[in-house]
Order: sequence, then structure tokens, then C-alpha cells
Amino acid sequence: MIDISSKLKKYSWINVTELDESLNILSEGLNESALNEWAEIIYSALESDSIASNQQHEYILSFISESSNVFRSLPQTQFIEWAKQSNRIAFAGAGLGEVYVKSSPEILKTLRPRHLLDWGNLGLSLFKSSKNSSLLTKKFYELSPSINAVSSYDDLEKLVDTCRRISARNINYSLKIIDWVYKISQFSPNDLKAWNEIINKVSKILIKDFEKIFQLLAENADLINQKKDFMKALIRILDSNPQDFHMTIIKSIEIFSDISSNYSDEYEKMFIILSNSYIDELKGYSLNFQSLRRGLSREKFIIWFNNGISIINSGDSIEGYFSLDSIESKLLFNELTFSVDLDVEKDILKFYCCALSGQDLGVQSSNIMVDKEIGWFNSNLATTEGSTIYLPESIKKFPEKEKNFSWLKVIATHQVGHVEFGTFKLSLESPSSNFKDLRHSLIKKFEKTLSKNMTEITDMTKFFKLFEDTKLAQDIFSILEAYRVDEKVLLKYRGIASSYNDVKENALESRPDIESLPARELLMESIIRYSLSPQKLKVPKKLQSSLNKLLNLLVILGNPNSLIEDTAEATLRAYKILINVKNELQEELEEYNFQENESIEEFEDSYNDLLEFYSFSSESELLENQSDNIDEEVNDELKMDDYSSPQEVEYWGEFKPELSQLMLEMSLGEAEFSEDGDLSDLTTEQIEEMLKESVDETLDENTENIVESEITQNLEEALNEMQTEKIEEDQSKFADRFDHFDEDGKSLEAIEENQFLYDEWDFRDETYKKNWCLVNEKKIGEGDLQYYDETLEKYADIVADIKKQFELMNPETYRKIKRLEEGEEQDLDLTVEAMVDLRAGISPSEKLYWRRNKVERSIAVAFLLDMSASTAEAIDDTDSSRDEWSAPDNPEKYMEWLRKRRSQGFRRSYKRIVDLEKEGLILLLDALEDLGDTYGIFGFSGYGRENVEYFTIKDLDENFSPTIPKRIDRISPLHATRMGPAVRHCTQKLLKTEEKSKFIFLISDGRPQDRGYSREGVEKEYAVNDTKKALLEAKSEGITTFCLTVDKEGHDYMKSMMEDLSYEVLDDIASLPLRIPQLYRNLTSS
Repeated sequence: MIDISSKLKKYSWINVTELDESLNILSEGLNESALNEWAEIIYSALESDSIASNQQHEYILSFISESSNVFRSLPQTQFIEWAKQSNRIAFAGAGLGEVYVKSSPEILKTLRPRHLLDWGNLGLSLFKSSKNSSLLTKKFYELSPSINAVSSYDDLEKLVDTCRRISARNINYSLKIIDWVYKISQFSPNDLKAWNEIINKVSKILIKDFEKIFQLLAENADLINQKKDFMKALIRILDSNPQDFHMTIIKSIEIFSDISSNYSDEYEKMFIILSNSYIDELKGYSLNFQSLRRGLSREKFIIWFNNGISIINSGDSIEGYFSLDSIESKLLFNELTFSVDLDVEKDILKFYCCALSGQDLGVQSSNIMVDKEIGWFNSNLATTEGSTIYLPESIKKFPEKEKNFSWLKVIATHQVGHVEFGTFKLSLESPSSNFKDLRHSLIKKFEKTLSKNMTEITDMTKFFKLFEDTKLAQDIFSILEAYRVDEKVLLKYRGIASSYNDVKENALESRPDIESLPARELLMESIIRYSLSPQKLKVPKKLQSSLNKLLNLLVILGNPNSLIEDTAEATLRAYKILINVKNELQEELEEYNFQENESIEEFEDSYNDLLEFYSFSSESELLENQSDNIDEEVNDELKMDDYSSPQEVEYWGEFKPELSQLMLEMSLGEAEFSEDGDLSDLTTEQIEEMLKESVDETLDENTENIVESEITQNLEEALNEMQTEKIEEDQSKFADRFDHFDEDGKSLEAIEENQFLYDEWDFRDETYKKNWCLVNEKKIGEGDLQYYDETLEKYADIVADIKKQFELMNPETYRKIKRLEEGEEQDLDLTVEAMVDLRAGISPSEKLYWRRNKVERSIAVAFLLDMSASTAEAIDDTDSSRDEWSAPDNPEKYMEWLRKRRSQGFRRSYKRIVDLEKEGLILLLDALEDLGDTYGIFGFSGYGRENVEYFTIKDLDENFSPTIPKRIDRISPLHATRMGPAVRHCTQKLLKTEEKSKFIFLISDGRPQDRGYSREGVEKEYAVNDTKKALLEAKSEGITTFCLTVDKEGHDYMKSMMEDLSYEVLDDIASLPLRIPQLYRNLTSS
């Protein structure tokens, strides 16, 4: 011992007192050999180069001082093993040894000695020779004694297992985990075991979402700690249904945090019962609890819940019960609740609407119309566009179910009235029944002022162009037409009169205080009130004459023979009255009794006066175009005369006459389409104005950037969706109508330019049907560059990588050759360089051009895109969130959200298959341009053999320009998939190119099918065999074909259709944009 002391005392920095104390204690229990072995451990540490000098001193000092404390808890053999392990940990570096030995006495207070070395190894397993991992290891050694004091060694192992797994992704979260577990050990020790179990399971099963889940749990730990049984239920979810855990915990925390509802204990109790009985239903229960609970009293909700548990106990199927998806659940819930839900009443309402109108009307949720993003915004209001009645998903207006159903029936009836009584069939050429028509003369004058290239979309749009103040005119028209429809309904369907009058009475109760309104708005409100129920009104004496004329117009529209054209004529007259009323507050109101005139001549202005009034106002609007050159005095007057639309009458719904007429005419094929079959001929101004005016202008007066391509595309897609839904509905009723069609027919003729005839292969007869299909080739319309730019920005890194990969395909002699005196285009960099030389007085180079050298690589590729209606199918896009486009419930936040949404334009909040096709092409374009391959981009769709549509996005001989990305923007789902003639036409186009190697790259989402693409009994085989024949024809011409499909059932028919040709069935549809460039490289490099 003396030798040990004397040797160590040579080091001046060693504390002699602590050394002597430790030696005295150790010598009492260690034999001489063991004591020398202890000393040798210190000597080896002193001589080691593995420990930094400052860390070496601190470690040895700690080792000497703590050895006596550790020795008191360990037998001799285990003590020496601990001492050796201390050195191993110290030699790892980063100051770990000091922390380890300092923490050892503390951990031994609660840890069995046999686990001490294992504890040291646990900490060391976290160290990966990095700064952060050393921090993590030290933190473990420092905090684990406190954690172990309220748990067990098994829990420490579990904690380290979690940290090791998470460190591989984000070591900072491992540091947070240990801190958080330590905090739990101090403030809620009884919950530590459960929390440790939960985060360990999450790290194993849900590691991709670990950070989000951990953050959520850590922030709400105090809330959840109060619910012990709930925590046990969470562990059961992780064991049985881990995919439901994240959403379940989000909704549970939301419910526990909602102190206003006081549902927390009730929810937890039922949650635990369900977790023990049928854990598969927990997610649905959590997601729907709040909405279901609000619809029922506590007693009724318990009845509904217990019924579900009884079904479980009886052994019957319970699937969908607690998410209200099962029929039994819905039936019981609706018996118990006062609300009326559209999905429950939908079938009977459809029958009711069809019976009233005598037309095959659809019934859908108003959410569907809002989601189309074409001008409808309020999903709580009913509406229609002429072919479908859109109703709120749930009615909870009254505490009695009967009243709610009555309300739903009335709002549905009002919308059916618009359809039945011709609201959206306004014709400027048709006469009215009760007025001397002004419209004919006014429109003639109006059209004289229009430029030749300016047309209006519909008669409804043209009609509203007659008014200087469009908003006022639309408000007048809406009120008058709503009254006309109501009167028609009550006259024809007397059985609904009682319910209708109750709804009208309810609407009156919510009307604003008339005394607070300025003059023009007061008159508008008076018309609404009188239309709801004839009554005595209060108005200023000077306005009584105007009101009398307005109410007489209203009475005329109540005549049994009134038409939509009468509403238009009444609007023209009412507008003239109202626009001349200064919109200022009135002081004294007097009770007024309406006096009905016997004839219109008694109260209306002369025909010539009316004609002169509109002649003046329309010319002024068109010639000056609402010029901004109005002097300040007039501007001030206009501000004083500011007019606001009246408060909505809820049961009238959301009324969009212009958009509705446009969509109805589109669906009937009566709208003014371009030659390409789309809406691209409409001017930006026309579409902007229609969409802006379809939204309450008071929301945002500064909306100026609605994008034409987005709006028109949304309108076209809305039409395609309606057509697809109609086809699907027909298919469900008449199963053979789409797949089989009478094939007896004659050969077709091509009588117009860009029409091409092709044979079709009948595999049963083993012969071609001559000139059987007519391909109509057309250039697709142009959109804008925004979609192209956003895609390149989103995939910027991938685009760069694709270009690098493609450069490997392209030897130096095949790339662009620069610095030429003649070439395809000027090189911008060389041109700038020449300009700099010129200004510097240096003679510039004349070699400013580049061209492609295609001596060896001679390739032409035609990309052929399926543009059928099925490519509109939405896909799960996990990268994009709908939160930004989900309307908040709070009215103030909703207004802010709506302004933001309108300022950013209308856009889709989900991806479709066709969007992925477009993205894949965009990723290719830059690389293809550098590569120098000849390529074309084409799309195909159609409906029937006489109308196979073949769209050119980029022709094979067409140079790339900004027009190409604009056309890609306009690629959208259309009709059916007659693949054979599209492949044949593509083959013919490729054969006209001079390149040695030719390819068709076909991208589709499913098997070929079309109206008439069949023979009875062999519908699917016929289409597949014709497409196969077309591909073999291409092969015989030396063209290589490749088909990429995203149809998961594609293997079933692709093997037959492609035979020995190349194809791929893409299982992960989201990878389509990245897979297209990869396949292109493989295809053209082989």
C-alpha cells in the first residue's frame, strides 16, 4: 500500500488526503493482490494516450474518491470488475469515465450489484464517437440512478433500447426522451413504467411518426397522467392496431382538453370498455365521439353505446358501429337523435326530388359542390346547378327531429323548384308572360358596343352585363326568383304548404333590424320580408312610392303563368327604381300599407324611358369600362352610397345563376366550347368576373389573381365528374350498356382536316373491321406556367439527379455542340460574353450558336398518356396537407380563411392519377432537351369509335417552348379508353420521323374500354386483343413499345395484351413521377 501511495503522490494534482482515505478503506477489504490490481488500473489510465490530459486528471481523481463508496456495496471480485470497466469507459473518451464513476455509488443504492456492469454497458452502447452521442451517454449515467429508483433495471434497458433506435434518426430526440423520462420519474413516478412502455413500442412500430407522437405525448403528459386505465388502453392499441394510435391519441387529447363540453370522463370510461372488448372500433369511436355526443343527451348516448357492446357480447359483427358506418348503428342513432342526416335520408329524398320535378335528379352533399372549387363556398346551404340537388350533410336546426326533417324537405323542394320551373333556362330570345319585353331591344344595343372578338358565355351572363352595378342586379334577381319559385311550389304542391310556411316564419325571425339599414338596403329587406309573408312594413314616407312599385313587381311574379323571363324583366324595372335611391340612413319610419295596382301600366315607367335608362348605363359601362379616372368628389359620393347585400335567407340556399346555367348547358352540350372541346376560348376577364361575382363581394374587394386555367379546368373537371357519375349510375342499373354496344355498323369517313381512319381487329373473326375508328387529332388548350414551375421547384433535387443520370447516357460527341457560327439557337451565355467584349472594345466572337450532334444517338419517343375519366381518381398524397384549405368553424377565422383562399386562386387540394402522369413528364423535359432525343407528348380519350380523341401536347417535330408546359397544365381526365386506334395513330406519326430507333411509351391507369369496344360476351377480351394487335403492328414496323400501368389488377390482362412486349405494373402509384424517367433511361439505353 505504501508503494502505491508513494507512486501516486508523485503527481502533484492528485488529492493526497482522498488517496489515503481510499487506500485505508480498500486495504481493509482487499487482499494485497487485489489492491495492486486496483492500483494498476490507475497506472494504466495515467499512461494511456486514449484520454485527454484534462479528462485524465478528472477521471482519476473521481475514480480514487468514489472507489471507497463503490467498494462498500460490492464484493472484492465485482469491485475489481467495476474498476476495469471504469477504465474501458474512460478509454472511450469524451469524459465518459468521470461521469460513470461518479454515478456508480448512486445507482448502487437501487440496482442489484449483478446488474452494475450491465448498466455500464447500457450507457456505453449509446456512445457512437460523436459529440451528441457523448452528451447522450453522460446524461444516461447522470439521470439513470433517479429513474431506476422508481422503476427497475428492465425499464432502463427499455429506455436505452428506445434511445438507440431513435438516435439513428435524430439523436436530439434521444436527449429529449431521457430528460422527459427523468421528469416523469420526479413528478409522476407511478406512471413511469407505462410511459416507458408506450414510447418504446412507438419507437419500434411507428418510428416514422415517432417525433410527432412523442411531441404530442410529452406536451400532454400531465393531462394523460391523470387517466391510468386510459394509458393501459394505449398500450393495447399499440399491440393490436398501431396504425390507429396516432389519430386516436390526437382526438383523445382534444376531448380531454375540451373543458367546455365536460365529456372527458364519459369518453374515457367508454374508451376503456371498448379497448377491452373490440379494439378495432376505437379509432372510429374517437374520431366521431364529439359529433355523435353533441347530437344526443347523455342518457341516449349511453343507450346507443351499450347497444354496441351488447352486439359485441353476443358475438355478432360490430364493424363500423362506433364510427356510425353500420346500418344498425345509424338506425338507432337516428331514432335517438333530433338531427337529420343526409346519408340516412338520401334515398327517400332522391325519390322525392325526382317525383316532384319529373326529372332524374341526383341528391348529394353540399360539401361535394364546395370541394369542386368552382364558386360554391357554403356547405351548410342547399344549392343546385340544374342536375343535382345539393343539401347540407346534417340538419340540427331544431331540437325536434320532425322539424329538422321538415326543414330539409322544404330546402330540397325550393332547389327542385329552380329546376322544375326553369330558373337556369333563361333565354334572352324567349318572351315573358306579364311584361312588355325590354331584353330584346337592350341586348341589340348592348351587342353593338361589343368588340367583334368578345362574346358572353351564357344568356344569364349576358343579361347581367346590362347592369352597371352587377351586385345589386344579382341581389334583386335572386330575391325575385326565389319568390317566384316559392309561389309556384305552393300553388302546385299544396301538401307542403304547412311546412313551407313554418320555414318562412322561422326565416322572418332571424331578419335584421330594418330601422338600422340605409335606404336602398331597407327597400331590399322590405321586399324579402314581404316575400316571406305579406305584412305591414315600416318605411320613410319618401320611399313608400318606390316600395309600392317594387312590391307590385313581386305580386306579378306570383302569377301562375310567370316564367324566368318575367323575373328578368322585373329585375330590369326594380333595378332602375333602386339604383336611383340614395343609400343613406333614414330617420323616421312610418307604417305602410301596400296598395296593389290592377295593371302594370299604372305604376311602371314608360317603355321608352326604361330603354333610354339602360341604353345610357350600358354604353357608359362598356365604353368607359368602369374607368378609374373618376374624380375624388365622385369617389367620395360613391363611398357614402356604399351598398351591402342583404342577409341571406337560409332556406333559399346558395344561389349561383350564372355558374349554374353554364354548368347545365355544358352538361347538355349547349355551352359555347372552343374547337378543342374545352372552354379555352373564354377570355380571362369573362371567367374572372363570373367567379368573382359568384362569391360575396363584401368578403374581399381586392381579389385580382384568379387564374384562368385553374378555373376553367375546375369547371371542365366538374362536368367530367358529373358525366362519369352518370355513366357509373347507368352501369349500376343496366350492367351491359357500357361494356356491350350494338356493333352492327358501317365504315366511317374522314370528312374534316385532322381526322384519320383506322381498322380495328376483331379477334373472334380474326379479321380487321375496315375504317372502323375515326381519330380526331387536336391541339390541347393552353393553361399557365404555374403548375410546371411548382413541380420543378418541388422536385428540384430529383430533376438535377435525372439530368446527371441522362448525361451518362450521352457521350460528349452526342451533347449540344456550342460556339458555332450557325446552329439551332443562340447560346445566351455566349451572347452576353460577346456583348461584354464589344463594350470593352474587344472584337467579339461570331460563334454564338449551338446545335445538337445526333451522329450516333438517333431516337424518337412518343409518350402516349391515358386521359380517361378514371385518371381523375384521387390518390393519398401524404406530402400535402389539407389543413390550409379546410375551412375553420369560427366565423371570423372563416372570413380570413376565405380571403386568403380567394387571393391565392382556386386550386385542388388533392392529387389525381393524371397529376402524377403530368409530374413524371415534367421531370423528364429538361433532361430530354439536353439529351437531344426527338420526343412527342400525346394524350388520348374519347367516347365511341367515331370520336377517338388524340391530343397533341408536343409534336415530334415541334421545338420545346413555353407553350409546351402550358399545354401540360391543361392535361385533364376526359372520357373513355379506346387504346387501339390511339396506338395506331401514334405509330403512323413515329414512322414519319427519320430517327433510327423509335419508341412508344404508353402510360395508363387501367384496361382499355369504351362504348362499343366489344362483342357480346367477349367485352373485355375484344378491347385487350385489339390493343395487343395495334402494339404488334407497331413492333412489325420496328417500333419498340412499352406500357406502364398503375392498375393493381394490371397483371391479369397485361400478360395477354403485351405478350412478349415490355410492360410494368406499378404497385406504388405515388412513385409514378420518379419511375417514368427511370424507365425511359432503361428503355432507350438498352
